Amino acid sequence: MVRFGARHATLQLAPDVHHDAGNEPLYGALAGLVHGGERVLDLGCGNGVLGIVAGLAGASSVTFADVHAPSVALALANAARNGLGGGASAPVVRGVCGDFLAPLRGETYDLVLCNPPQTGGPIALCERHPARYGGTDGAVYFLQLAAESQQVVPTLGARIVYCHLSRANPRRVAGAFEGAGFRVQRHISLERSFTLAELDALAPGTGAHQLELRARGEADFDGPGPNGADSYTMQQSLWVATRVLTRR
Repeated sequence: MVRFGARHATLQLAPDVHHDAGNEPLYGALAGLVHGGERVLDLGCGNGVLGIVAGLAGASSVTFADVHAPSVALALANAARNGLGGGASAPVVRGVCGDFLAPLRGETYDLVLCNPPQTGGPIALCERHPARYGGTDGAVYFLQLAAESQQVVPTLGARIVYCHLSRANPRRVAGAFEGAGFRVQRHISLERSFTLAELDALAPGTGAHQLELRARGEADFDGPGPNGADSYTMQQSLWVATRVLTRR
């Protein structure tokens, strides 16, 4: 069960679908960003938690999209478990399987939600944990969404709300959305701790890779802890990119 404000959602989890319980503190803020009546796209939906929060907060429709077919099936099952798509007053729910925005040609949305893989690391991380790998600096999927955003959020005022860890090149990510015609604002930010040992458990060398990114200004986190302890702190944030310019 995940809670967001006074509400809650019940989720079934699956071993082959990544779920990050550390994101739960952001869900109440996400629900507050739903004005009501939006057509929502949960891009890279995983178990569907972002789209479910939006649906319960008043979205008129939710599309769950993921390259991983079991994730789409799980998201739809979780949506039904929480009463979405099951009646005249419930949001319309559908699932789409395909590579990023490719299966969504010709579709537009008022609100896109995204929490993509965003751990930067060596290629071994991609080979061992592709659901965690976000390119060498963690930003690759954010950059792709910014570059292709005109396809799904072309109208002024349309928004992309994305969950972001400050290890994933925050300046580059914000700059990509600004360059694509968005005003970018951090809506909420919380501290989150991690260790290099945790990163190296994903793939050897990932911790050292993160330290190199920080040294180049491509990651933002504090640490180590007192007396050199393996203890680091990053910012976990919910960002809102609002379209203010359109492209032809």
